[in-house]
Amino acid sequence: MTNDEIPMTKQMPGESKVMDIPALGMYFFLAGEAMFFVGLLGSFVVLESAGGQHQVFVNPSDALQPWYGIIGAIMLVVSSVAIVRDWFPGKCIAAVAAISFLTFEIDQWKILLANQDGPWSNNFFACYFLFTMVHFLHLIVGIVVLLWFLIRPTPGPEVLQRRGRIPAPLQMYWHFFNATGVLGFFVLYFVR
Repeated sequence: MTNDEIPMTKQMPGESKVMDIPALGMYFFLAGEAMFFVGLLGSFVVLESAGGQHQVFVNPSDALQPWYGIIGAIMLVVSSVAIVRDWFPGKCIAAVAAISFLTFEIDQWKILLANQDGPWSNNFFACYFLFTMVHFLHLIVGIVVLLWFLIRPTPGPEVLQRRGRIPAPLQMYWHFFNATGVLGFFVLYFVR
């Protein structure tokens, strides 16, 4: 009896025999990241609602430009929608929307720092900068990987047809951090 004939697990109809290890790894990674970002946003909400801290959060949050949060959320949603289909221009749109989001975020940081509203000024800005910088770093990683998939050489006669195909684990990563960004910016910009 060979290894191919030995059933390792009971297989359901329509399931493949091979476990998708990269997808499983991404699920575990995203579960950890979900706990991290929930902890960040939860800390923000607890600090904001704590007795005596509310005014510390309400007044500084007026320094944020709400339209930055709205435009940033729209860019993240466009980026997520554009990456869904196996369509090369959509991946380019996703990358451009994500890079535009990052430039908006840098612009918001410049405005805040010019007004002396840095992470050292109070708890609100400490939470704001921590969340936005961690999200920023995750998006940079996603953009680098996305661009690699867009420009990598693909051997074979169907180069244009296969170019830009994004593996499911990367799409999960992309959607997770876009959804995290939309939720986080809603909380940071509009919860008072």
